[in-house]
Amino acid sequence: MNKINICFATDNNYAKYMGLALMSILKSANKEDNFHFFILDNQIKQEEKDKIATLQKIKPFEITYIPINNGMFKDCRFREGKITVTTYARFLVPQLINEDKLIYLDCDIFVRKSLAPLFNLDISDYFMAGAVDFAIKKSYLVSKFNENILPANYLNAGVLLINNKKWREESIANALFEYASLHSRGLHYADQDCLNYLLHSKVLKVNPTWNMRNHCYDPYLVNKQLNKKEIIEAQKDPAIRHFKPWRQNNISEFREEYIEMMRTSPWAEFTPKDNLSLPNFLKILYKYWLRYPAFFLTPKFYIRVKHLGFKNTILRVID
Repeated sequence: MNKINICFATDNNYAKYMGLALMSILKSANKEDNFHFFILDNQIKQEEKDKIATLQKIKPFEITYIPINNGMFKDCRFREGKITVTTYARFLVPQLINEDKLIYLDCDIFVRKSLAPLFNLDISDYFMAGAVDFAIKKSYLVSKFNENILPANYLNAGVLLINNKKWREESIANALFEYASLHSRGLHYADQDCLNYLLHSKVLKVNPTWNMRNHCYDPYLVNKQLNKKEIIEAQKDPAIRHFKPWRQNNISEFREEYIEMMRTSPWAEFTPKDNLSLPNFLKILYKYWLRYPAFFLTPKFYIRVKHLGFKNTILRVID
């Protein structure tokens, strides 16, 4: 059996999406995959835990709920309305979970292949492994970190293979909390910025197939990447799709697969009901214009329209 340790962190509001992510892992697993899920539990209700337990019929698994609370993060000054204690929970993973390594996942992911190849990567010399977040702007990194982080080495924190053992040996959690307590309010990407700033010298970059965000399907952004061919190849059959498919009228790749799974899940009642009638589309277009008032003057808009079509360009969510 191939034991795979996986960690999520969520409150009750996102528990259903975590459950759907967990369901996708089970449905995509190989026969020999053996899962232990560790859930950093920010007041998840028993009703949601009971629904998650019904997923045992897909494939048996172990699950451990680890309570987290505000007191654990008293030194982190969260930005109002944006950052919650759950955001910083991954800092505590090596202290709360006695495993040498694990995969940390955000709740807004859809797993389509076995996670064994990712989990089995040798990261003994690295703090963590993950996919590059190529949507990050160099100007932002320079403004926050001078030249200390290059965009090519900045990882997205939604899918990480974490070397718990190395974190514990080098007291990484303490360093992360210390940095966050001093800088968190000034960092747009909060925990992700902290992780990249402190650990960027010892990270392993993985194939983008393990974290295909909406940016990875944006022709304007993809065309600017040195590893364009690798991204385009991953677009066809990603191992992990990282997006929010439950949003109404969210047109994005592999959403229908997710929605089909959602309809058969314990959370079927939350399946979105899209409304793409002409009057509603015009309302969406109006909101798009309010958000991007000069969109029709930008070259990137026409590049997207060329590859995606006008309607899909408007409806897509570029996170």
